[in-house]
Amino acid sequence: MKELLLVSSGINAEYGQDYAAVSRWGEWDDSYGLDWKRPYACQCNPKGIKMDLEMERINKEWEGLAAKKQKEKEDAEAAKKAIKEERKKKKEERQKVKEERQRKKEERQRKKEENQRKKEEQKDANSKKKEERQRNKEERQRKK
Repeated sequence: MKELLLVSSGINAEYGQDYAAVSRWGEWDDSYGLDWKRPYACQCNPKGIKMDLEMERINKEWEGLAAKKQKEKEDAEAAKKAIKEERKKKKEERQKVKEERQRKKEERQRKKEENQRKKEEQKDANSKKKEERQRNKEERQRKK
């Protein structure tokens, strides 16, 4: 439960308000309902304002460091992601090159087999022609 301190308020005497309660957390309790927006002006500890200012400074500094660390972390993650994407891209490129080499190798093999088949056909055709010529030659010699 919040503790309330009573603070003398001579300013509001003309409206009939002699006191206003201020919590230790800086919240005003304007029991007369004037709802004036007044800054927090009192703490039990006389060094409290200095302490509050020091704490605010420390908190801002800490938040700044936390934000800086978060930004560094995000930057590092972005850099890692970029490196990972670059590696993935290079791997895909290597894979494409490898596939292209394999395709060319298969094409060369297919052409080699095709040329081999054509050579075999040519040899068969040449041997048939040679046999035909040999038979023709033998027949001409018999006729003589």
